[in-house]
Amino acid sequence: MLQQSLDAWRFYQKQMAQCDQWMEKVLAQIPAAKPATTPVPPRPVAAAEPPKRARRKRVHHGPNASEIDFTQVLTRICGVDLVKVCGLNLLSVLMLIGEIGTDMSRWRSARAFCSWLGLCPATKISGGKVLSRRTRKVNNRASTILRLAAVAVGKTDTWLGHFYRRVRARRGAPKAVTATARKLACIVYHMVKYGDEFAWPNLQECEAKAKDHRLRRLRKEAKSFGFELKELERAA
Repeated sequence: MLQQSLDAWRFYQKQMAQCDQWMEKVLAQIPAAKPATTPVPPRPVAAAEPPKRARRKRVHHGPNASEIDFTQVLTRICGVDLVKVCGLNLLSVLMLIGEIGTDMSRWRSARAFCSWLGLCPATKISGGKVLSRRTRKVNNRASTILRLAAVAVGKTDTWLGHFYRRVRARRGAPKAVTATARKLACIVYHMVKYGDEFAWPNLQECEAKAKDHRLRRLRKEAKSFGFELKELERAA
């Protein structure tokens, strides 16, 4: 039994090595990314370096990781290094590009891209009444990749990780996965389309914006009930 297990392990290792060689030949035939002709949107405020918990994923590549480093090839094809995005590794980027390609002109906007992935609410209205806001069920492997990446992002000490945990505490884990996957989809869309590198936003500024957004929502809700939201006076 041990001999058969060893033979099976060697066979699968040989198959994976052969698959890596095929991928290397196919990726070499794909032309390089063209420079972006559309104006690049303003970049967010970047932190000096990624958080420590976000850098750990680059140390461990897994027992079945490819022996060939496709990072430079993928950067040439996409025009940017998608592996830098929090939650994505080399294998997930390979599968993602294999599903969506590098031509983002097929989607008119990031919203259309997220809708194609099934990461947007499919609002059903009849007679002026909202019947459902559930997301569409799609058979899309790219959506599955982004959802798995969102789960990994939720364990990091980054702005996306804080966003995931904030939504999970309020609306549950399934909705938090969908919401975080949608943000990852928007990041990938803008990076590939505009050719802009991934920047680590400042965590403190993101948390301050989230707090201000929540306060505006609470004030609006209190006003709808005829109340006024005021800040408590702090003791000296």
